[in-house]
Amino acid sequence: MSKDRNEEIEEYYFEHFRQDYRLPSGKIRRGAGAGPDYVLCGEKKIGIEITQLYETKGSDPQSAQAQAKLRRQIITQAEEEFRKNTGEAIRLTLGFREDKPIKAGRELQEKLVELAARLRALPNGVVPAGLFEDIAELWYVYVDRRPTDQAEDGKMERTFYDDVTKRSYRYLDNPRSAWFDLGSGRGPDKMAMKPLREILKEKELKSQKYEQCDAYWLLVVVNYADPAQDHEIRIDYEPVSTGVFDKVLLYRTHVGHVIEFPTTKTASNLAEHKGTE
Repeated sequence: MSKDRNEEIEEYYFEHFRQDYRLPSGKIRRGAGAGPDYVLCGEKKIGIEITQLYETKGSDPQSAQAQAKLRRQIITQAEEEFRKNTGEAIRLTLGFREDKPIKAGRELQEKLVELAARLRALPNGVVPAGLFEDIAELWYVYVDRRPTDQAEDGKMERTFYDDVTKRSYRYLDNPRSAWFDLGSGRGPDKMAMKPLREILKEKELKSQKYEQCDAYWLLVVVNYADPAQDHEIRIDYEPVSTGVFDKVLLYRTHVGHVIEFPTTKTASNLAEHKGTE
């Protein structure tokens, strides 16, 4: 991802965050050099670093990031092949099993094309599991057989988000696709503490080159439109230890909810992490 694209995404999240969280009064600008991403200049100069919470590192081929990218590629190719073969367009929502990582290649793509062809005769709704039992990677399928050009634009995405939040979000990866990746199914009690601690460690090392500020905040974004991100967020976590950040904020974009984690200061000398002039 290019720097310009990264900045675009950060700006998108930060503008929504500003609407949902009361910031101290002051002028806000982009950070300079190595960061932080934004600087609020008011009674105090506050540096705000933005990051996203992923379940596992994207360099792992079975990580949530890598799997989500591969799913999007296969789904897009399967949808294009189905349209080319049939001249039709249906809307599918596909849920993938976490314990069955997908692999590159045409096998899954061909199975999805065959599945879509079988679903052409079904009414709209949740598809019985027996109809896709030959695709071990799937745990959920929803079909809407209305052609895309006759269905309300983006209805599947709005139904999934706006009926609850009354807000509209871009799906940054493939906004025109009628086949939607619901992500991987997992238990409701999965905790996000390990990846959060890894983020803190990484950002604290980076902070040694930050622009000098009176305080630093870490804004961790969870975007439900990205299946690779850790969506199960609970507020009963234990405090997180940090020698740099005065606030660690978790922002759930789909509900506009900001959680402030309780923090404990480490024994390290905080002056070492107050940035550079």
